[in-house]
Amino acid sequence: MNWQNKGLMAEILEPGRKTLRKMGYLKDQAGILKRYFREEGNWHNHIDNCHEFILNELKSAKPEKVLVLGSGWLLDFPIDNQDIRNIDITLADISHPRQIVHKVKNLSSVQLLNIDITAGLIERVFSLVDEGQKSGSKPDITNLDIPPISFTENYEYVISLNILNQLDTLLVDYMEKFWNFSEEEILTFRKQIQQSHLSIFQSTKGILISDMVELQKDKKGTVINEKKLIFADLPASKNRKSWEWNFDTHYAYNDNHLVDMVVEAISF
Repeated sequence: MNWQNKGLMAEILEPGRKTLRKMGYLKDQAGILKRYFREEGNWHNHIDNCHEFILNELKSAKPEKVLVLGSGWLLDFPIDNQDIRNIDITLADISHPRQIVHKVKNLSSVQLLNIDITAGLIERVFSLVDEGQKSGSKPDITNLDIPPISFTENYEYVISLNILNQLDTLLVDYMEKFWNFSEEEILTFRKQIQQSHLSIFQSTKGILISDMVELQKDKKGTVINEKKLIFADLPASKNRKSWEWNFDTHYAYNDNHLVDMVVEAISF
């Protein structure tokens, strides 16, 4: 995949609005902001930790061009900080909210890129489900091509921003509306997607920030269950920081539990 070929990216790697709508991507993106406002400040510590880690690493690495994967609502990226105004920044996501388009339109150093950062897997899964429904047969998800993601020298620094554990979620949710897959099939699928994403950092410097574990708690704050979110092997890191994110305190994400996320920020 050549990230410099803008025409190729627009043609192949940006799914249509119909696909995004049917698979829940637009609804999921809107839901993130709703949860942020509903939490009334409970996300501030998480956001501050993200900003601090990113700014410290950028100050140390001094890159001229940065690609941010999963920029979304820019809650966890310090777009307003003056220290990054001299960096050429490309914000990449499946769809940029109109508020964000408006926010950055006058920032000459910031570009927006609509792209499926799973290298086209969203459209392939959508087509696979469509074909399976027409034929009446359950698709073999182990045969899906999940290529490793690579970059040209156009971007010298990459930030994967709270996206690693989300790359597979809506894909799995969509497929499981129509068929039952074994635990082993789903685990293999998730691991392949995450490993492909992590391959970025084998040849490119950057930062990974991701939820690692979901903590389900009772109303007293006692952990009832821990849900592992990352199944791929993380590359060796230069720097690492971990914290708990008070993700949902209103039982809106899980009807039975409060939910915290164990987050790790890692530099490569």
